[in-house]
Amino acid sequence: MRTFILMFLALLVSITMFGCQQPTETKATTIIVPHLVSPYNGSTNISTTPLFKWNNTAHRIQLALFPSFNTVLYTKDISGTSYQMPSHILQFGMTYFWRVGVVNGNSVFWSAETYYFSTGNQE
Repeated sequence: MRTFILMFLALLVSITMFGCQQPTETKATTIIVPHLVSPYNGSTNISTTPLFKWNNTAHRIQLALFPSFNTVLYTKDISGTSYQMPSHILQFGMTYFWRVGVVNGNSVFWSAETYYFSTGNQE
């Protein structure tokens, strides 16, 4: 009986000192993925320094040579609803696929669509 009382007291002291874990409340997070605006899907003769635009804030932009984005050509952390591509990244006469995403923790929620455009030929 003495052992039982000592174990009970030890448990009581442990709960008092360290507390009892309460379930944590998680709040649902609504992620609003951006929709691409420009360069519009299938656009041609686009500058090698285009101004990318979308609705709703994005945190990352990516460009690739293929729609699968298996090999990403360019990734940049951003904030806002537009991004000006710096010079010397894109080449003349190429087709690029692009998307933007919202970062939440370790996840990226990409735009609902992927657009592609072609740059003009160098004159």
